[in-house]
Amino acid sequence: MRRCPKHVLSLFIFGACSGQPETELPEDIKKLENLTVYPADVEPAKKIELKEEQSFSSLQGRVIGKVGDIAVDKANRVFIGDPQQHRIHIFSPNGRYDSYIGKEGHGPGEFQGLSTITIDSSEISVYDPVQLRMNFYALKTLSLS
Repeated sequence: MRRCPKHVLSLFIFGACSGQPETELPEDIKKLENLTVYPADVEPAKKIELKEEQSFSSLQGRVIGKVGDIAVDKANRVFIGDPQQHRIHIFSPNGRYDSYIGKEGHGPGEFQGLSTITIDSSEISVYDPVQLRMNFYALKTLSLS
């Protein structure tokens, strides 16, 4: 699957949202495969509608510093890695903030960096690329195992 370069998307958004006359495309953009250019006055063939399926929040307001890796367990709890706060935020299936695991540090269950979160039938494993180690937590109790 090919992805569009970011500058193509930004050109598309700029062109679609501006009231300016049509912009001439750069030659390197014109040479792209699978590029279709539509005039600004053409009605779209389809309508795109974005619908919110789930919202994740807490009573404390802003919870997540930076969204990292995301995983979901069999109970539909959502685990969101936060490399800025060095923790894994845990949300219930209805989007309510439940708790978190981990914190910044060098000891067991502590992180200097956060990347991959993996969930199997009994454990959550979280890779810390700075310390080059995995932290394992029991899925039922969320305690360090």
